[in-house]
Amino acid sequence: MGRLQTVIAAVLALGAAPLLSGCGDSGGGGEPKSRAEVIPGGSAQPTTIGTPAWTATAPTPPIVRKPRKLCTQKPAMDGKPLAEVKFGHVEATGETALGDALETGKGLWTWVNLWAGWCGPCKEEMPMLRQWESLLKTKLRVDFVSVDEDPRLSVRFLNTQPAGGLRATHHLAEGDAKKQWLESAGIGEISKLPMHILVDPEGAIRCVITGEVDAADFDQVKAFIGAN
Repeated sequence: MGRLQTVIAAVLALGAAPLLSGCGDSGGGGEPKSRAEVIPGGSAQPTTIGTPAWTATAPTPPIVRKPRKLCTQKPAMDGKPLAEVKFGHVEATGETALGDALETGKGLWTWVNLWAGWCGPCKEEMPMLRQWESLLKTKLRVDFVSVDEDPRLSVRFLNTQPAGGLRATHHLAEGDAKKQWLESAGIGEISKLPMHILVDPEGAIRCVITGEVDAADFDQVKAFIGAN
């Protein structure tokens, strides 16, 4: 048994030698191998076997929307006034409610913005529209009209707005008044929000825009209302 144990020990020693040389050094007296060289799959060099883990691609260029042409076609109710209906109102907590009439005419262009609390683009463009009103205050007023079926959605948004932001708005509830007013604007049913109605200083409808506007449209708006 003593001789057998000696043989087994010798075999084990011979088998362990290459394993130890691969974990702790380079096998030739050089510098120790790095973790990337020792751990399978940890090589710092790109693999040439199988599918690469990643593929370099060119960055996606930003989407730049070309300014679209606004108000180039006459709206369905061109030259007609908006129906005079009784508007509701929604406001942030503690804010004064607006009146029940939408003011148009009286020497200023009126930009009527139809929005809803669930409409992301509506809310995103509001600060810009208010800025346009400030820049063109001798020519333009902006009135916001919520068309939320549930006005609590509008209130929830208005409560998030800072002092000086939009914190009160007109509201058109579902019913005959809303239907009459939309028909007078030539809209009928709202298919997309936001929507914008431009009413001239005499109170006549001159332009209807469907979808959001952005800063690239400002020069067109100025030209249309004669603010250049």
